[in-house]
Amino acid sequence: MVRDTHSYLYILGLLFLTGCQWNLDKGAFDQPCAKPSAAILVTTNQLSVTLSLSDKAGDVETASWDAGDKTAVQTGETVVHSYTAAGTYTVKLTLTNRCGDQFDVSQSITVDQQIPPQVETLDPASISTNKATLGIRFTSLGRSMTITEFGYCYSDTKSVPTIADNLRRIDTTRTINAVVNTPFAVVQGGLGSGKVYYVRAYCKTDKTDPQYGAPKSFTTTQPVAVAPVVVTGGSASITTTSAVLKMTLQSYTPPLYRIGVVYGKTATLDPAKDKIMFIQQTNPALQEYSFTTTSKDTDPVNYATPLEPNTTYYYQAFGVTQQVNNVPGTEKSATGAVSSFKTAPLAAVAPVVVTGGSESITSNSAVLKMTLQSYTPPLYRIGIVYGKTATLDPAKDKIMFIQQTNPALQEYSFTTTNKDTDPINYATPLEANTTYYYQAFGVTQQVNNVPGTEKSATGAVSSFKTGAAATVAVAPVVLTGASLSITKTSAVLKMTLQSFTTPLYRVGVVYGKTPVLDPGKDKIMFIQQTNPALQEYTFTTTDRSTDPVNYATPLEPNTTYYYQAFGATQQVNNVSAVGAGRTLSFKTAP
Repeated sequence: MVRDTHSYLYILGLLFLTGCQWNLDKGAFDQPCAKPSAAILVTTNQLSVTLSLSDKAGDVETASWDAGDKTAVQTGETVVHSYTAAGTYTVKLTLTNRCGDQFDVSQSITVDQQIPPQVETLDPASISTNKATLGIRFTSLGRSMTITEFGYCYSDTKSVPTIADNLRRIDTTRTINAVVNTPFAVVQGGLGSGKVYYVRAYCKTDKTDPQYGAPKSFTTTQPVAVAPVVVTGGSASITTTSAVLKMTLQSYTPPLYRIGVVYGKTATLDPAKDKIMFIQQTNPALQEYSFTTTSKDTDPVNYATPLEPNTTYYYQAFGVTQQVNNVPGTEKSATGAVSSFKTAPLAAVAPVVVTGGSESITSNSAVLKMTLQSYTPPLYRIGIVYGKTATLDPAKDKIMFIQQTNPALQEYSFTTTNKDTDPINYATPLEANTTYYYQAFGVTQQVNNVPGTEKSATGAVSSFKTGAAATVAVAPVVLTGASLSITKTSAVLKMTLQSFTTPLYRVGVVYGKTPVLDPGKDKIMFIQQTNPALQEYTFTTTDRSTDPVNYATPLEPNTTYYYQAFGATQQVNNVSAVGAGRTLSFKTAP
């Protein structure tokens, strides 16, 4: 029992030291008290003041207010006090907690009998596509403060605009006296059509924040499109497959969408169904416009569609405005009178070609020339026909040609063994010591793909004689180039073809592990052409396109390889000549 008494006294002393107190009413110990603190928050309404706590901290048991005008102290965290006279007063706040801790703070406040002015937003009036009459009316001018500015603010995005938005000041100099119930209105321009706007009256004073009226809304009207005035013009440059059609734009109210010409085979024309040619501009010039029926620039849907020969076509000018604010159905269109024209009957015009000279004549080839002097497009082919008889026929003899619709008026050269200009009989050598005849020719395209409507022309027949046949092949001159891009398994090797006279069989590079190289045994990379260009050639050791026999065979790492340029001619009297460059080496990476 003595031990329990000592324990009780020890606990009681500990609780006393930690701030806990015995509450007789509760029959228990209270928790520790936190010292109170706060700031004074003041809201004034003329002589009436609302006092409350701000940033409160700690434990607050009571809040006492001394208004500073010798009236009784008020208690409560929020109190309302009315002063009897305007002036400056010192308000004192005293906070206490249940432990008796006290906190004091004071603040100076000023009260007066000011009354802010009251404004009303006028109903928007005279609303059009881009302007409206807006304004303000004072319902009260207030008391004890000066109006410094008034007007209205508006927005097309905010339903409650402020002076931070679009602002229109009506009076800033007091030259207009603010009068109760007298409207002040102005015309506000620069508005967008078909849009909802919100407007709000405001006024500023020398002593208060801006005062606002209730917001009001209005919607600007949609503009009405006006159809343009267009006139169908004449037709010109009529051929079997095309014509130039004209129209004039006489007047319009911008913005336009398109103006142009619609054409077809019936007099009842419809831009949505028939073919059209147009320009697409918002503000085109008031002038005459010309459209060609096959011009892709003015007919992006149906361009390059030839007309039919010997056919009557109808055409009509048209113009279309843009939609009003992108609303379908609000555009306006207009058309001119319907006119007609007839295309020409089928007729092709043969080109004028001239047979030129011959040069670079060898035992098995020659360069033959021709000149294209004039033609009416479109052409099919121009070129040279050649053979062993003076009576030449492009359908039977060999031909060399270019195939273009609109070739240049110039001289053209053709090599008898050039596959690029003789795709059927290319790489067929001429016979040695033989007289050949040749002739320029040109052929137009068929008119509307109708067989037999093409026109052809030929030049005079000329001749040349090939040289005597070579008896011995002459080896080409080749140079071995540098190696590069060397890795563990591959390398890029180079060679240069400097000159050759005998038609070639192959040029390339031979490579292997010994200095004595043999294209018949070691690996080779080559190109196979009769008349390759005199230039440098590059070969990659694993490139299957230049190493068809041993392609994709990797080199061995950390190994020395030898390589050598070579060139081999075609056989002359069953014997080929081979030219070789010097032997170089490289070592693969470890």
